[in-house]
Amino acid sequence: MDDRQDYLVKLQSQKDVWQAQLAQLQVQADTQDEPNRNAYYEMIDNLQKLLGDFDNKFDELKKSVENDSWKDVKKEMEELLKATNDAFGTVTARFKSKFSE
Repeated sequence: MDDRQDYLVKLQSQKDVWQAQLAQLQVQADTQDEPNRNAYYEMIDNLQKLLGDFDNKFDELKKSVENDSWKDVKKEMEELLKATNDAFGTVTARFKSKFSE
């Protein structure tokens, strides 16, 4: 497997982790009282949108392997990967701090 395929496997693995985190956050949000629940649902919706953007860029990156635009798309993917990871970290931390109160 070449470096590009390794990178795609790494991204798929990260995407799987985020999807599992979303499922956990959804369960936690469902247990909250009404005002908190709505705020959590909004955060989850935002994460789902970001994950959708990630999915689209991931698909574009997979296609770029074939059409030789890998370098440009990979740079965009790195930026989106960081932003998505930061967002998941922030929301997960908020959920954890609320549940530890």
